[in-house]
Amino acid sequence: MLKNDPFRGYSLKARLWTGFGLMSLQTMAAIGLLLINLYVDHKGIATPPNFHLILLGLASFLAISSVLVMVLWAVILAKTIKTSLTETINALEKAGNGDLRVHLSEAGRDELSMLAAGFNWFVENIVSLIEKAKSHGDQVSDKTTHAAQQSQNTATSIANALVSLEQIANGVTQSTETAQRVQAEFNNVQATSKVVV
Repeated sequence: MLKNDPFRGYSLKARLWTGFGLMSLQTMAAIGLLLINLYVDHKGIATPPNFHLILLGLASFLAISSVLVMVLWAVILAKTIKTSLTETINALEKAGNGDLRVHLSEAGRDELSMLAAGFNWFVENIVSLIEKAKSHGDQVSDKTTHAAQQSQNTATSIANALVSLEQIANGVTQSTETAQRVQAEFNNVQATSKVVV
């Protein structure tokens, strides 16, 4: 927006109607002067010399100035709109290229300020969604890391259990062999004791 925009805070519709109103007032004043001139002529009222020329000149001045005021009003309004739209377009391009730090000025109560507020809200929501997605991604990553650690711990526990089972199996095998030797010795002792008796 223009830095010294005299119409800041007014809606575009109000700005247009104000401009047309000013032009209409000046035009009505010019028509009023022309009507006074016609009335004076019609009634035959005595007037000073050049009275008709003065009224005609004043009416012409008011008519020309009303057109100039309207042109000036239109230029200021167009510049205000163009500046705001250019800022909005630039912000949209930056946001589209990934720069979500853009922020438009929301000063005023006109439609362009409402557009800026809507754009700012939109960008803030996108940033919020990205932060939530990143947070959820971090949580999934943490849970995946935790699951991998649990899996590694389980694999280590299984390997330790296998080693223990192997040791137990070796112990059982040795115990069986020892029991078989004891049995064989017992059988030898028993056979020798039958021969002696």
